[in-house]
Amino acid sequence: MWNKLKSALGLGGDPELAAAQHRMQVDHQDPRKRFVFAVIAISYKADPAYQEGFAKMAIRDWYGIGSPEKLGIRISGFLRGTSSTPAYDAFRATFLARAGVPAGMLTDEESWTWALRAGQMVQRSYPSFMHYGMGYLDGHLAYRQSCGDEPAALERYRHNLLATMNELTRSLWTQISFDTAL
Repeated sequence: MWNKLKSALGLGGDPELAAAQHRMQVDHQDPRKRFVFAVIAISYKADPAYQEGFAKMAIRDWYGIGSPEKLGIRISGFLRGTSSTPAYDAFRATFLARAGVPAGMLTDEESWTWALRAGQMVQRSYPSFMHYGMGYLDGHLAYRQSCGDEPAALERYRHNLLATMNELTRSLWTQISFDTAL
């Protein structure tokens, strides 16, 4: 499990991560798909749709989802909104939609349909990727706090997420229009 998580976070020279990033180059020709990845990139270096082991583990172990029906219910719930921020909900909907493909619970077409709806939620809720990032940060930290994380751990999360956002504002987030038609 640790190796799958390290791979998803972009740590180490994992061949599955390298293959996922290569497949994403094709996706990035479509601005809509590139926008979807810009939503995921706040936490992951590659699209979970191209990381089978990680996607299956995340859906099963993190979310406790065992069927396509339950996956659809969970994604719908995030798209309707929870008590979290719209950014964190949209991120989770996007993540689950894309992870649903290698988990065998969604077709690629279904996955992109859900993910694009989550992207529209981001566009309706925020004026820019930076604002989306701040909303994600607030939602993620609130979630981690509700899990009982100590203040020092929360500060490390905050520091790491702000560093990621800083990197994204100099790269991916400036390479795609926030107003991309989804």
